[in-house]
Amino acid sequence: MILEKARNIFNEKGLDLTLDVLAREMGLTKGRITNHFSTKERLFQAILASYEWQLAEFVKHFNWPSRQLNFEHLGLYISGVMDVQYENRCGIAYIALIGEEKYEIAESVQVNYKRNLHSIRQRTEAMVAAGLLVPGILRKRDFQVFTFMIVNLLTTWVISAQQYERSISYASLKPAYLEGVMQCYFPYLAEEGEKQYEKLNFSKLARNG
Repeated sequence: MILEKARNIFNEKGLDLTLDVLAREMGLTKGRITNHFSTKERLFQAILASYEWQLAEFVKHFNWPSRQLNFEHLGLYISGVMDVQYENRCGIAYIALIGEEKYEIAESVQVNYKRNLHSIRQRTEAMVAAGLLVPGILRKRDFQVFTFMIVNLLTTWVISAQQYERSISYASLKPAYLEGVMQCYFPYLAEEGEKQYEKLNFSKLARNG
């Protein structure tokens, strides 16, 4: 209960809240919070652990097609990832602010990054095999450029939305942000990929992801 309420408050009011202010916002004593999370850093470690678990559960249970990958399923997958990220946007913002001295969190970020790169590689290879992407995307330099774009967009979009378009609802922003992420694939589309990409309805994908 404390974790969920804290996440929601940090999401809406920013990261600068002290534990004293947070406790007042939650209608609890500070001791009630520190009994479980001794410092604000420990609280954010728990928020990030919860985020990682939610994301892993989504990835584990996502219903990929039984045969070949297609761009509609990829769009639904990315849409769902964005929903989990938005729910945990304070944690993502916190990661962007911390320095290397926060070793435990920084180490966890590195481990998750390497795991995500492996998943992206496997998915990209499957899309090449399905004739959706050109084989050139798997060349070392091209794959570095591609992963740089998609990994950064698929994390920093949350921070951009909070900083620059806070007055606009997530539901309104999401279709454009989803399309922006998926355009990372655009330079590498094969003929079949182009046909599928042109048929994508990003508003529908944003609603159903």
